[in-house]
Amino acid sequence: GGGISIQWSSAVSTATWYHVMVTRDSSDVIRLFVDGDEKASTTSSNDFSATTNVQVGYNANDSKTPFDGNIDEIRVLKSAAAQTGNFTPPTEDYTSSANTSLLIHCNEAVSGEDFTDSGNIGHTITETNGANQDTTTYKY
Repeated sequence: GGGISIQWSSAVSTATWYHVMVTRDSSDVIRLFVDGDEKASTTSSNDFSATTNVQVGYNANDSKTPFDGNIDEIRVLKSAAAQTGNFTPPTEDYTSSANTSLLIHCNEAVSGEDFTDSGNIGHTITETNGANQDTTTYKY
Protein backbone atom coordinates (compact mmCIF):
# COMPACT_ATOMS: atom_id res chain seq x y z
CA GLY A 1 0.00 0.00 0.00
CA GLY A 2 2.93 2.38 0.42
CA GLY A 3 6.32 2.82 1.95
CA ILE A 4 7.45 4.39 5.17
CA SER A 5 10.84 5.98 5.66
CA ILE A 6 12.34 6.72 9.04
CA GLN A 7 15.96 7.74 9.34
CA TRP A 8 18.54 8.32 12.02
CA SER A 9 21.77 10.09 11.14
CA SER A 10 24.67 8.90 13.23
CA ALA A 11 27.95 7.13 12.75
CA VAL A 12 27.99 3.43 13.48
CA SER A 13 31.06 1.38 14.26
CA THR A 14 32.22 -1.71 12.44
CA ALA A 15 32.53 -4.93 14.44
CA THR A 16 29.75 -3.71 16.77
CA TRP A 17 26.29 -5.27 17.10
CA TYR A 18 23.33 -2.89 17.33
CA HIS A 19 19.79 -3.75 18.37
CA VAL A 20 17.44 -1.95 15.95
CA MET A 21 13.67 -1.92 16.43
CA VAL A 22 10.96 -0.13 14.48
CA THR A 23 7.47 0.03 15.98
CA ARG A 24 4.13 1.43 14.95
CA ASP A 25 1.38 2.11 17.45
CA SER A 26 -2.38 2.42 17.06
CA SER A 27 -2.02 6.19 16.47
CA ASP A 28 0.24 5.54 13.43
CA VAL A 29 3.35 6.81 15.26
CA ILE A 30 6.42 4.99 13.96
CA ARG A 31 9.46 4.92 16.24
CA LEU A 32 13.05 3.89 15.57
CA PHE A 33 14.98 2.51 18.55
CA VAL A 34 18.71 1.76 18.53
CA ASP A 35 20.06 -0.23 21.49
CA GLY A 36 16.83 0.49 23.35
CA ASP A 37 16.86 4.28 22.93
CA GLU A 38 14.36 6.09 20.71
CA LYS A 39 16.33 7.88 17.96
CA ALA A 40 13.60 9.09 15.58
CA SER A 41 9.85 9.06 15.04
CA THR A 42 7.35 9.95 12.34
CA THR A 43 3.65 9.52 11.67
CA SER A 44 2.21 7.69 8.67
CA SER A 45 -1.17 6.20 7.89
CA ASN A 46 0.24 4.10 5.02
CA ASP A 47 -1.11 0.58 5.28
CA PHE A 48 0.52 -2.67 4.27
CA SER A 49 -1.34 -5.60 2.81
CA ALA A 50 -0.59 -9.28 3.18
CA THR A 51 0.82 -9.28 -0.35
CA THR A 52 3.36 -6.50 0.26
CA ASN A 53 6.94 -7.73 -0.02
CA VAL A 54 9.18 -6.86 2.89
CA GLN A 55 12.84 -6.26 2.16
CA VAL A 56 15.37 -6.39 4.97
CA GLY A 57 18.94 -5.23 4.50
CA TYR A 58 18.71 -2.64 1.73
CA ASN A 59 19.84 0.95 1.47
CA ALA A 60 16.70 3.06 2.02
CA ASN A 61 17.62 5.38 -0.85
CA ASP A 62 18.49 2.66 -3.36
CA SER A 63 16.66 -0.68 -3.13
CA LYS A 64 19.36 -2.31 -5.28
CA THR A 65 22.23 -1.71 -2.85
CA PRO A 66 22.34 -4.45 -0.20
CA PHE A 67 23.37 -3.82 3.40
CA ASP A 68 27.05 -4.68 3.93
CA GLY A 69 27.05 -6.28 7.36
CA ASN A 70 25.59 -8.97 9.57
CA ILE A 71 21.97 -9.26 10.72
CA ASP A 72 20.79 -11.61 13.46
CA GLU A 73 17.28 -12.13 14.82
CA ILE A 74 14.66 -10.69 12.49
CA ARG A 75 11.23 -10.56 14.10
CA VAL A 76 7.92 -9.11 12.89
CA LEU A 77 5.05 -8.84 15.37
CA LYS A 78 1.44 -7.87 14.86
CA SER A 79 0.44 -6.42 18.18
CA ALA A 80 -1.55 -3.49 19.51
CA ALA A 81 1.01 -2.98 22.29
CA ALA A 82 3.93 -1.46 20.37
CA GLN A 83 7.02 -0.26 22.23
CA THR A 84 6.57 3.44 23.05
CA GLY A 85 9.49 4.17 25.37
CA ASN A 86 13.13 3.30 25.90
CA PHE A 87 13.86 -0.30 26.93
CA THR A 88 16.62 -2.80 27.64
CA PRO A 89 17.41 -4.83 24.50
CA PRO A 90 17.16 -8.63 24.77
CA THR A 91 20.23 -10.70 25.54
CA GLU A 92 19.19 -13.95 23.86
CA ASP A 93 17.27 -15.30 20.86
CA TYR A 94 13.69 -14.17 20.45
CA THR A 95 10.94 -16.72 20.99
CA SER A 96 7.74 -16.98 19.02
CA SER A 97 4.49 -15.72 20.55
CA ALA A 98 0.87 -15.57 19.40
CA ASN A 99 1.63 -12.22 17.70
CA THR A 100 4.75 -13.39 15.82
CA SER A 101 4.27 -13.06 12.05
CA LEU A 102 7.93 -13.74 11.18
CA LEU A 103 10.94 -14.92 13.17
CA ILE A 104 14.31 -15.68 11.67
CA HIS A 105 17.18 -16.92 13.83
CA CYS A 106 20.09 -16.24 11.52
CA ASN A 107 22.27 -18.79 13.29
CA GLU A 108 20.22 -21.79 12.13
CA ALA A 109 21.64 -24.11 9.50
CA VAL A 110 19.62 -24.13 6.29
CA SER A 111 19.75 -25.93 2.99
CA GLY A 112 19.45 -24.13 -0.32
CA GLU A 113 18.71 -20.42 -0.40
CA ASP A 114 15.80 -20.13 2.03
CA PHE A 115 15.91 -18.82 5.59
CA THR A 116 13.85 -20.67 8.21
CA ASP A 117 10.78 -18.85 9.54
CA SER A 118 10.45 -19.94 13.18
CA GLY A 119 7.29 -17.83 13.67
CA ASN A 120 3.68 -18.96 13.52
CA ILE A 121 3.11 -18.63 9.78
CA GLY A 122 6.05 -20.42 8.15
CA HIS A 123 6.84 -17.89 5.41
CA THR A 124 9.37 -18.77 2.74
CA ILE A 125 12.20 -16.25 3.03
CA THR A 126 14.56 -16.33 0.06
CA GLU A 127 18.09 -14.95 -0.03
CA THR A 128 18.67 -12.44 -2.83
CA ASN A 129 21.45 -10.21 -4.14
CA GLY A 130 24.28 -12.11 -2.51
CA ALA A 131 22.75 -12.49 0.96
CA ASN A 132 23.81 -15.68 2.64
CA GLN A 133 23.34 -17.32 5.95
CA ASP A 134 26.51 -17.72 8.00
CA THR A 135 25.99 -19.95 11.00
CA THR A 136 29.35 -18.85 12.46
CA THR A 137 28.60 -15.10 12.75
CA TYR A 138 25.70 -14.18 14.98
CA LYS A 139 24.95 -12.26 18.16
CA TYR A 140 23.20 -14.99 20.19
